[in-house]
Amino acid sequence: MAIVKDEGEWRLEISILLTYDNLPKMLRSSQRQSYAANGMLWLGDERPILIEPQNIIGNTTVWFENSPHRPLSYEYYVKEIVYLWNARWRVRHVSYRHRHPSEYIHLPQLPGDIPIKKIFLDLYHDDFGTFRSVYHSLGGVYLQFGNMPQSMRKQLKNHFPIGFVPFGGSFNDFIRPFIEELQKLEKGVKMTSLGQEVWVVASLGSITADLPQGNVHAGVKHHSGIRGCRFCKAPRESLTNPSFDVLQNARYHHVTDIEIAKINQETGIARSRLATEYGLRLHQSPFDAILHDRHINTPHDPYHAIGGKILKLLDVTMNLLSASGEDVWNMHWKAIEKPIHWWRLPNPLTHRQSFLFSDGLRLTMLIPFILHRFLLPCHIKNASFELLKENLGVREDQVVPELIGCWVIVAKTTKLSFSASFTEQKYNELAVCLSQEKDILVKVFTIFFLFI
Repeated sequence: MAIVKDEGEWRLEISILLTYDNLPKMLRSSQRQSYAANGMLWLGDERPILIEPQNIIGNTTVWFENSPHRPLSYEYYVKEIVYLWNARWRVRHVSYRHRHPSEYIHLPQLPGDIPIKKIFLDLYHDDFGTFRSVYHSLGGVYLQFGNMPQSMRKQLKNHFPIGFVPFGGSFNDFIRPFIEELQKLEKGVKMTSLGQEVWVVASLGSITADLPQGNVHAGVKHHSGIRGCRFCKAPRESLTNPSFDVLQNARYHHVTDIEIAKINQETGIARSRLATEYGLRLHQSPFDAILHDRHINTPHDPYHAIGGKILKLLDVTMNLLSASGEDVWNMHWKAIEKPIHWWRLPNPLTHRQSFLFSDGLRLTMLIPFILHRFLLPCHIKNASFELLKENLGVREDQVVPELIGCWVIVAKTTKLSFSASFTEQKYNELAVCLSQEKDILVKVFTIFFLFI
C-alpha cells in the first residue's frame, strides 16, 4: 500500500486481495476453502489499483506470512500469491514476493520542528573505450537526481560525474567514499537551504549498469555462470525456455540475504560450491552497505540490452548471406536512402565488429527495407537455409519472409521501448511485441550458437 499522486490528485494505491470466491476455478479446492473460512485471502499478482480518498471506508489488518513481524491481532492473513503464467493460473508462496521498502527499511525519527527534504539518487556505471572500440577502457560513474522531472533529467548539464575508474583500478575502492557519504545522508543531515535550516535525507534509487558490472553490483555471478541472471535463478540451459517460471524462481532481496548468510557460514570448497548453487558472488557488493533492494534497484539497462540484441541479430543475418548474397547486399546498401547525417555509417557486412549500440539502432530502421528489396533463398548459405527452415518450422518459400519479419518485429519492439511516454495501450502492445520477439529470436539465434 502507498499514497501516490495521480494526475495532480492524491490517491491510495493498494494491491488486489482475492477471496476464495474470486479465485480461478482451477485453483479452488476443499483445502483452500477451509483456509478461507479461517480468514485467508490471496494476493493477486497484478497491477495495484488506485482508490479515491472519498471511497476509503476504513482500515483492516492483514498479515503476510513472510513478514518479519507477526501482529498481535489481525483480521485476515495471506499465504499464497495468485498469478498468470503462460496463460495458466498458478500459485506461489507469499515469501516469493518483493517486499515493500517499509518492511525492511527503518529510518530514524527526525525532529518535527525542522522541514525535511527527501531526495533519491540514480547512479550510472559504464565501462567505455576512450577511442570507440578499445580494449583498455575507463569506468564512468555519474549521478542524477531522481526528483527532477524527465525533461530536466534528459539534459546533459544535469548529469553529474563522480569520476572515472581507471583501467585496472578497483571499483570498490573508488566508490567507498561515496557509500560512506550516502550512509550519512540516509540518517539525515542538517543543512541550510535558502537561509533556512532543513533536514536532508537521501537514498539510492537505482544503479544502472551494463553486464557484467550490473551483476557485480547486485552480488550475482557473471552472466556466463550457471545462474547468471540478477533477476531470476534460471539455469543456463533454461534461458531460452519459454515455459520456465521466472516468477516462481525469481531472486528476492530477503531470500538472497538468507543465502548469503548460509554461504558465509561455510569455508573452503563448500563455500564456493554453495555460492555456485545459488549463483551468488563470494564477495559482497559495496552497495550492500546501503538501504536498497539489490535486485529491484539494479535493473537491466534497456539501451545496452536492446542494442546488444540488435548487434547479435545483425551478426547472425550477415553470416547467413552467401557470396552472391553479399554482392547484392553491397549494391543495395549503397543505394538505400539514408538521412544526410548518417553518411558516416559503415557497411555492416564488413565493419559490424566496430559498431556502437547507436549504429545498431539506426540499422534496425534500414535492414527490413534492404532485405525486402533483394533477399531470396539463393542469397542464403545452403546449410544455414536448411537449419533456419527446420528451426522456424516453415516451408522453403516462407523462410525469407520469416527472417524479414523477425527484423520487423525487432524494429517495432525497439520503437515502442524508447517511446517518450507510455499509456496502457502501449504497454499492452509492447508486451505482445516482446512475446513475439522472444519466440522468433530463440529460433534464429540458434544458428549463431551452432556456427561460432
